[in-house]
Amino acid sequence: MAQTIRLAILGATGMAGREALLHHEFLSKQDKQYAELACVTASRESEGNTLGSVICRKEKKLAQAYRFWKPMECPKSLESMVIDELSPELIASKADCAISALDADIARDIEPKLAGLGVRVFSNASAFRWEPDVPLLIPEVNHQHIELIEKQKTSGSIVCNPNCTTAGYTPLIHALEENGHAINTIMLVTQQALSGKGDAIADQEYAVTVLGNVRDDWTKDGYNAEEWKSAYEPMKILGRIRSRDEAETENRKILQGSPSKMIPIHSQTTRVATQYGHLECIMIDFRDEVDVENIRKELILYDVHKEVANLPSTPIRLFRILDRMPMPKDDVLIENGMAVVVGDIRQHTPKKISLWTLTHNLRRGATWAGRQGIELYLAKYKGMF
Repeated sequence: MAQTIRLAILGATGMAGREALLHHEFLSKQDKQYAELACVTASRESEGNTLGSVICRKEKKLAQAYRFWKPMECPKSLESMVIDELSPELIASKADCAISALDADIARDIEPKLAGLGVRVFSNASAFRWEPDVPLLIPEVNHQHIELIEKQKTSGSIVCNPNCTTAGYTPLIHALEENGHAINTIMLVTQQALSGKGDAIADQEYAVTVLGNVRDDWTKDGYNAEEWKSAYEPMKILGRIRSRDEAETENRKILQGSPSKMIPIHSQTTRVATQYGHLECIMIDFRDEVDVENIRKELILYDVHKEVANLPSTPIRLFRILDRMPMPKDDVLIENGMAVVVGDIRQHTPKKISLWTLTHNLRRGATWAGRQGIELYLAKYKGMF
């Protein structure tokens, strides 16, 4: 790959940012590298420190809080890299593209400034997911939505990843619909890994509440934002709706029993004491009769669009099908964490099946998928790959 870009990773010492560093190293080892890592940022107190020192300190705290935690090591080639100030002007002077693993409140301020300075921002934050001209991107599902950046009135652009739960099962919905299976309703129950909450889990008071327990990490004043994301983000990705207002309008239709453009998705989310991997139990009610063996075969044979298949970060097979329930400890790194692992597919009635999905919440569900989004942009607009 003769062409290279200059890359920034924003929030590089956070949980998702650390995975972006591992992905950068992974691409180099696979001889698929196309980017120079030119800039990394983190919190203000980390500025001026090296990546290696900050990451080592954070992972040590996690290992102290959880006996099962396997500490991540900063890639040797990056451990002496000095953390830059989170300055849009500085970042834009160093980078063409940025992976953003920033908190939503910070992203809301920084990302538009970077786009205005010509940086192509690929964001894991939720701040701009519901802007009509911002792609909410899963390349294997809606690669054509990358063209929405042409409507953004800046020299750069913003592209968003969906929530980690959304990323885990939306490819499955898309594949089923592509194979002609119309869906009436979906029931979703998640068991989400600790790493999805970020380094806040190192706090001893939090660790006491989750070890030996299953907990709700999201409900506040009777509202669970995680469940809202899980239910409505797939509908934007699948092209059924474009805005938050449209989601609310269509939801009112569903509650009234009226026809809607959306598939009713009923979501309940939980946090469990595992390190990586979001496990999702899904009950699907179809409009017509289905055969579970045919569905299993269709998923095994499913091929992604050719524009996506050749990207460096795209897995060889999107779906890996198991006869049993997927287990995070054993299965989360299938296809290097970029597969959707589907297991224990059962038929309950002629029109109803259940199954489990497992995805790596920081790879398929966060910054590795963000890097795949960069690759889609480079393939379409720069002729790479």
